[in-house]
Amino acid sequence: MDWVPIEQVQYWTTDKKFGVKLNPKALRELLRHAQSAGTLETGGIAMGRYSECHTYATVDLFTGPPPDSQHGPMTFLRGTSGLQRLVAKLWRSERRYYLGEWHYHPHASAQPSGTDLSQMKTIANDEKYATPEPLLFIVGGDPNSEWELRVYLAFRNRDQLEPMNQRTSG
Repeated sequence: MDWVPIEQVQYWTTDKKFGVKLNPKALRELLRHAQSAGTLETGGIAMGRYSECHTYATVDLFTGPPPDSQHGPMTFLRGTSGLQRLVAKLWRSERRYYLGEWHYHPHASAQPSGTDLSQMKTIANDEKYATPEPLLFIVGGDPNSEWELRVYLAFRNRDQLEPMNQRTSG
């Protein structure tokens, strides 16, 4: 990992009504997951907390891929094995919420694909996820040197993802 910030990194919607803050430790773990995948796509879920007034979420955990996930050079299908148990445990013990999905595009852009859009629309509209506005985190490039992270917000009953703009806290 060439550069990982020590301070918190933030992403906000264009209208600045909702943001997401990334714990530096969680960001380092996300990049470690991407590094270990090599040239294959990988991913997992994001867990964290919402602010009291629900104007931002703080991500403090990016899980690795469940063991039943399918990885390819240009495809990733996140499995479900053990996730429900993990989410329930983190809710009971630490009041962490499922915030959304993350995945890695090896040596490629962090732009969402048509599949990414379709999956996020499904999650946003599925009551089982209990999150009408899930986040999507995409790592692109090379997690060992030059990488980028882009964050998107999905909305129930919308056909597009809203890109969030990065800003570093001071």
